[in-house]
Amino acid sequence: MRVSFKLLRTAPTLLLVLLAAGFGSLGCQDDVEGKNPGECSDGADNDQDGLFDCKDPDCAGAPSCASTTTSSSSGGGGGGSGGAGPASDWTQLAVVGVHNCGLKKNGSVSCWGGNSFGQTLAADGSFAKVRVGFYHGCALDEDGAASCWGCKGDKSFGQCEPPALPFTDFALGTSHGCGLQLDESVHCWGCKNADSGQCTPPSQPFTLLAAGSRHTCGIRPDEVVNCWGETKEGQATPPSGSFDKISAGTWHSCGVRTDGVVQCWGCKADEGVDYGQCDAPAGLFQQVRASVHHSCGLDLDGKIVCWGCLGLVEGEPTDLGQCSPPDDKFSDLGIGKYHGCGLRADGAISCWGDNYFKQLDVP
Repeated sequence: MRVSFKLLRTAPTLLLVLLAAGFGSLGCQDDVEGKNPGECSDGADNDQDGLFDCKDPDCAGAPSCASTTTSSSSGGGGGGSGGAGPASDWTQLAVVGVHNCGLKKNGSVSCWGGNSFGQTLAADGSFAKVRVGFYHGCALDEDGAASCWGCKGDKSFGQCEPPALPFTDFALGTSHGCGLQLDESVHCWGCKNADSGQCTPPSQPFTLLAAGSRHTCGIRPDEVVNCWGETKEGQATPPSGSFDKISAGTWHSCGVRTDGVVQCWGCKADEGVDYGQCDAPAGLFQQVRASVHHSCGLDLDGKIVCWGCLGLVEGEPTDLGQCSPPDDKFSDLGIGKYHGCGLRADGAISCWGDNYFKQLDVP
């Protein structure tokens, strides 16, 4: 079901009926507050995590929650130049859901934004890589050992319990994580009570991983993409061809082909709402990120281009500014449910979109 702005203007009643009928299968996972219309303002703890309505980060950006949308080209609260240190302090950026984490030059990790599940309480230590999932985060030290945080309440699926194995890289989904071992094989963990096959990788070597809500994708040494896990929307059914970058979102995945063209898959019209997140624009890109209702890419000039955000959630447009990044140059990017952040070449971070959980307020 492709939702257009024309439909939003001419047939709102029909659209709400269609959403009510089909929206139940669209949550990041099965127990998400606000996946059905009205759940963010009905006074009930629908996902039974102890958080009601707008106090649940799953409801970030819902019209019934008085969210504040901000677009900033100067950092969304300091751009990394605030109290935590100079603008050049950041070397890596990781964004998902309603929070962000960054790696600093000294190897420490700092996180900000929604913290209902402890996902911004980063582990102490010196690290080489940082990644985030919707309810948690993990970092690898120089020896490849993973440390994780978050997963509090009923959001613990084992994704904060990485194995004592050395990894060269890793990716985090909503209820799981997968790591690349020294021999390029993949080992996954988590998925307790939330197993759709995303923790069962094929016995093949991979060079890059991306984890979505309930699926995982990897690029093999021959540049072919393999995916496993839930694929109701086609998100785990990649196209043929050669890729060198991939990203896995909620109902879709995207990759940068070896010729620089972005191609996305998933978003099947007969399974759920298509917000335009699979409609990658023309042009050449060096990076891509897939989220819930939208996707963004970093072009060869360092400009961020976003697509998607078409349609309704809880009767209101999904666009809360997350599809309108600043017109500046960046070296990397990350996108959450209703916001995004970019890392500049000088180490400063700029964020844009919804700021209900202070996810734009870079420390």
